[in-house]
Amino acid sequence: MLHQTGNSVLDLLPSSELRVLKAELRSLPLHIGDTVAFQDQPIDRVFFPEKGLIAVEHWSTTAEAVTLELIGAGGILGIEVLLDVPPLAIGRAFVAVPGQAQYLPAARLRALSPLLPELRHYIAVAARARMLEMSQTALCHARHSLESRCARWLLMLHDRLGTDEIPVTHDFLARALGVRRAGVTCALGGFQETGLISQARAQLHILNREGLAAASCGCHAELEHRLAALWAAPRTPLERVPVRPANIRLAIHAALPDENATADTLRRAAIVQVCRDMIRRCSAVLPQ
Repeated sequence: MLHQTGNSVLDLLPSSELRVLKAELRSLPLHIGDTVAFQDQPIDRVFFPEKGLIAVEHWSTTAEAVTLELIGAGGILGIEVLLDVPPLAIGRAFVAVPGQAQYLPAARLRALSPLLPELRHYIAVAARARMLEMSQTALCHARHSLESRCARWLLMLHDRLGTDEIPVTHDFLARALGVRRAGVTCALGGFQETGLISQARAQLHILNREGLAAASCGCHAELEHRLAALWAAPRTPLERVPVRPANIRLAIHAALPDENATADTLRRAAIVQVCRDMIRRCSAVLPQ
């Protein structure tokens, strides 16, 4: 059921979950350049952008920053807070295009998590989508020309913003592509000469999307196809196995390492994993 909240992930939620979230969500204007998460620091807020664009870039001590992902109205920033990993930001998240987002404290979302099974599912999907996007971007940067990569990024921006007007600078694109500004200026000049885009100060206008797609390396089409299939995949219901002591003992016995690996840490990890699976199954069949 579509609720038209402004964020497509929120629109996928059932009314019952959306009501729970709406009681907690707060609106925040996104001003260009604002940092909303810091690399390797604890995530204190989870954002659902409605307009604008948040970029996530990774900094290292030995290289320039590399842009990892773009998060618009179809995504979530802060998915780590509900995953079984330390909730630390993978990179610096900053506002690349001004707009607006809904957010709530990370601790509050974790507390509400048992009431939000569908949101937990979509956060897991978003995590998979992030891995696909990062791996495709890494491959693209390693194999393809600057011009084709630049065309790909323009298509990505076009998709995330949903408008032909792309309010980004040459400097932003240079950082996203990991190249000098002069290289981006040259590539964009070529696109303008062939009628694919027009340019103004801190503004690009897409004139011929099909031409840009032809000029790109193909990574954009492949990634969008895989992402569409990922988000559209049917839900796989959790296996409904009766949770009885005998079943738990059998599951633990089956998960234990072989006789040659008797370290306590391995046995403990196997038991913990079985218990987590049982808890998931209980959550799927018991009323919230």
